[in-house]
Amino acid sequence: VLEQVLGLEHLNTNAVVANLAHCLQKMGRPGEALALQQRVLKATRHTLGAEHPYTLSMTANIATCLQDMGRQGEALPLMQRVVKAKERTLGPDHADTLTSIRYLAQ
Repeated sequence: VLEQVLGLEHLNTNAVVANLAHCLQKMGRPGEALALQQRVLKATRHTLGAEHPYTLSMTANIATCLQDMGRQGEALPLMQRVVKAKERTLGPDHADTLTSIRYLAQ
C-alpha cells in the first residue's frame, strides 16, 4: 500500500521495506532479506546520495546479510567502504562509525 501511495523511493516506504528485510534476516531468510535491502539501497542512494548516513546504514545492512549467508568475501570490502565513508562524513568517534568498526573486528 505504501508503495502505491508514497512511491518506491519515499523514505517511509523504504523504512518499512528495510524493517521487513531485517525481520526476514532474523528469521533465517537472508536471501529474501538481501533482495529487499538491495532495493532499499538503490532508492536511498538515488534520493539521499551515496554517503548519507541512512544510505551507509543500508549498505552496512547488506554487508551483515552477506555475512549471514557465508559470503564474507563480499561482506568485508563492503563494510570497509562503509567505515571509510562514515569516518569521512560522521567522524571517527561518532557512534555509528564505531558500530561499523566493531562489526569489522568480529
